[in-house]
Amino acid sequence: MRQSLLFFSLLSVILFNSGCAILKSDARLDAHNEILNKIANGNLSAEEKLDAFAKDFILLMGEGLDFTNPKKGYKFVNAYGKQNKSSINKIFDEIGAWQKGMTIPQKLAFVNNMRKKPYSKDVMQLVPKFRKKYKQAEFVRNVSKRLTRSLITIGKK
Repeated sequence: MRQSLLFFSLLSVILFNSGCAILKSDARLDAHNEILNKIANGNLSAEEKLDAFAKDFILLMGEGLDFTNPKKGYKFVNAYGKQNKSSINKIFDEIGAWQKGMTIPQKLAFVNNMRKKPYSKDVMQLVPKFRKKYKQAEFVRNVSKRLTRSLITIGKK
C-alpha cells in the first residue's frame, strides 16, 4: 500500500512536470513570437533590427541546446521556425536591402562594428553547436547562415 502510494505520487509529479514543461515551452514560443513581431513591424533601423534579432536568436539557441531530449528540442526549434517565418524573412529582407545600399568603406566599417558587438561572440560560439544538434532542421540551417552572413560577410551569398 505504501509503495503504491509512493509510486502514484512520483507518477503524478512526473506528469505534472511534463505538463509544466509543455506550458513553459509554449510560453517561450509565444514570447519569441511577440518579440519578433515587434522587431519586424517596429520603427527600428535595420541595424537595430539585426541587433534585436541576434539577441532573440541567441536566446533561442540557448533554449534549444538546453533540451536533453532531441525530439522535444527539434519540435521546439521547428515550432519557432514555423511560427516566426514571416517575421524573420521580413527582418532579413530589410537588413539585406540596407546592406546592399552600403559602399565598400561602409561595409568594412559595419563588419568591424559588428565584431565588436557584445553578442557577436555568443553567435559565433553557439551557431556551430546549434547547427550540429539541429542539423536536420532546415530552419536552423537557413537562419543561422543568414545571421552569420549578416554579421560577418555583409550579406553576400
